[in-house]
Amino acid sequence: MNHFLLIALGLWNFIVFLNYGYDKRQAKLQAWRLSEKHLLTITLLFGGIGAFFAIQFFRHKTQKSIFLASSLFSILITVVLIGVIYSK
Repeated sequence: MNHFLLIALGLWNFIVFLNYGYDKRQAKLQAWRLSEKHLLTITLLFGGIGAFFAIQFFRHKTQKSIFLASSLFSILITVVLIGVIYSK
């Protein structure tokens, strides 16, 4: 069961990473983009690791500190959650 959680978190963070990449691509094309609310929501729903790496990799949302802060907060919550689950 615990391995399932880690796999699910990994897949979810990969999806978050792809969302940031898609939004960056759309920004370059000046096309329809994902809302900031969407990106922040998926980040805060245990997607901080994917968001953090996407911000660095795509150089996207680097000027808005709320995105970095939300990704770091989400990473902290995720680490605490994993720690609680695996300490049992």
